[in-house]
Amino acid sequence: MNKQYDMIAIGAGSGGLSAVERASEYGKKCLVIEANLKAGL
Repeated sequence: MNKQYDMIAIGAGSGGLSAVERASEYGKKCLVIEANLKAGL
């Protein structure tokens, strides 16, 4: 399993999710790390 990412977002709030959404539109491999069970809390 390849564990290399172009972008890592710490937190799944509006900023983190919108950033990885935009990066993925440009073909980047992204990872979101969130402490809570639900995003945006």
